[in-house]
Amino acid sequence: MLFAVRFHDIADGLPIRNAHMDAHMAWLGANDDAIVAAGPLRVGDPDSTPVGALWLVRAKDFASAEALLAGDPFMKNGLRAKTEIYHWAKGYPSYTVEI
Repeated sequence: MLFAVRFHDIADGLPIRNAHMDAHMAWLGANDDAIVAAGPLRVGDPDSTPVGALWLVRAKDFASAEALLAGDPFMKNGLRAKTEIYHWAKGYPSYTVEI
């Protein structure tokens, strides 16, 4: 199953993000079989401070997706204020998607 995950960061979370970025990136690489796509979300300028992230995650069920996300260093170190997990399916099967 695929899940769309929307993360909302805490206000003023940039110090947490910066302190744990290397561990977060290593964790993403170690879980690349489950993390289909991942990236920060910003308001306005592409160089502005991230306010959260949007991921596509492959997992056998909702509980497995939750368990996977719990291991992310950003989650473990308090960057995420809120996490939304949604079952996601491609709406137009014949349309090629490039990420």
